[in-house]
Amino acid sequence: MKKTILIIVLTLSIFVCKAQSEDPICRQAFENAKKVYLEKGRDEGKKSFDLLFDCGDDKISAEAIEWLKNQEKQNNKPNNKPIKKLFSCLQTLEGHSYHVLSVSYSPDGTKIISGSLDKTIKIWDANTGQCLKTLEGHSDCVLSVSFSPNGKYIVSGGSKENPGKYFWSDDKFVGEIKIWDANTGECLKTLEGHRNDVESVAYSPDGTKIISGSVDKTIKIWGEK
Repeated sequence: MKKTILIIVLTLSIFVCKAQSEDPICRQAFENAKKVYLEKGRDEGKKSFDLLFDCGDDKISAEAIEWLKNQEKQNNKPNNKPIKKLFSCLQTLEGHSYHVLSVSYSPDGTKIISGSLDKTIKIWDANTGQCLKTLEGHSDCVLSVSFSPNGKYIVSGGSKENPGKYFWSDDKFVGEIKIWDANTGECLKTLEGHRNDVESVAYSPDGTKIISGSVDKTIKIWGEK
């Protein structure tokens, strides 16, 4: 009987020791997975954790799951840092003679475009702040500007006076959209159809279409037929 009890005690001791021990390779894999998650992001990190879970160490796997849960909680917390601590004014660009109503970066971040109440569009060097080109052609204020996805074209929206209409008439101004060559500054095309100011324009992700929003309460999609 004593011998049987001793065997049981030894068996339990071995089981407890195994349960409390951990595989050093799995431990290292866990540390590597955390590093990948923090340095390369959530998606790459989860791939590393998937490999870790294949190690078969239940203790480390449970620890890894808890660590991931905590990270997810941290990622979902709102950023309460004041904006003034995250951003500061790096440069001020001057050159327009009247209010600037719209700005946009080029897709590669090397240029900036601006549209103004002075009826012009300006292209700026994003690094030096130098005005590279001024585009003229709008008959009235430029309310919206945007680069095409490939950075080769610029679309602008605004308004122009509707001849023969009284100043107080609702249709005194009509919408005007222009497409420009971003390199030469040449106006390639003028699109008309809105019955009032065009206040927003943008390219589709593939660059084949343009959308516009107007004071006339409509949105129009433009493209080649």
